[in-house]
Amino acid sequence: MKKIIVILFFNFSFGLFTVNAQQNQPPETRETSDNAQKEYQKKIAEIEEKNKKIAENNEKISQCLLDGAAAFNRKDYQLAIEKFDEGYKLDPDFAGTAPVLLNNKAISLRILGTEKYNNALEKGQNPAIIANQYFLDAVLALKESQKILDETAVPTDQATKVTFEKTRFVSVKELMESYKLLVLTDETKIYEAIEAFENYIRLEPDELNKQKAQETLNKLKIQFKINY
Repeated sequence: MKKIIVILFFNFSFGLFTVNAQQNQPPETRETSDNAQKEYQKKIAEIEEKNKKIAENNEKISQCLLDGAAAFNRKDYQLAIEKFDEGYKLDPDFAGTAPVLLNNKAISLRILGTEKYNNALEKGQNPAIIANQYFLDAVLALKESQKILDETAVPTDQATKVTFEKTRFVSVKELMESYKLLVLTDETKIYEAIEAFENYIRLEPDELNKQKAQETLNKLKIQFKINY
C-alpha cells in the first residue's frame, strides 16, 4: 500500500485579466485580487512542500525495510530490529507500512531472544533474565501492529485487501510464537499466551498447522496446570 499524495487545485478567476483591465479596476478591487492570488500561491506552495515531505518519508521507510531485510538475511538481528524500528517511527500510524515493520521487528526480536536464551543455557546463566525482554518487546510490537490494523478499515481493492489480511495473519501467528517463548521466562503470561494460541487456531486455514498449534497449547496447559 502506498500513500496517496493529494494535490489540490484551486479554481480562482483572479489574476486572469489583462494589464489594461487591471489598470481600469478601482484600487480596492485590484488589492483584493492581489491578496487572493498571493493566498492561492501560498496554499499551492504548502501543498507542494507537504507532498515533497511525504515522498521523502516514503523513500526513507522503503530504505529501512530493505536495510532491515538485508540485515536479517545476514543474521544481524540487532541491526534488523533497529532498521525496522526506525522505519516504523517515521510514520507510526500508517497502516500501509507500520504493521509490516512491526511484524518484522517482532520476528527479529524473537529469533535474537531465542539465541540469547540458548547461549545463556550453554553458559549456565539464567536464560529467563537474559531473554525475557526480547520476547516481551516482540509481543508489544505485535500487539501494536494488530491495534493499527484493527483501527483501519479493510481495503475494498482486492489486491490491497489480500495484503492487508496477510499482514494481520502474520501478526496473529507471530504473537502466538512469541508468547510460546515468553512464558518460558515469565509464567504470569500464561493466560495471555493461551488467548494468543486460541486466536491463531481460529484463523489458521491449514488443518495440520491448526492441529500442531492445538497440541502445543494442550502441552502448555498441562505444564502450567491449566484445567480449561
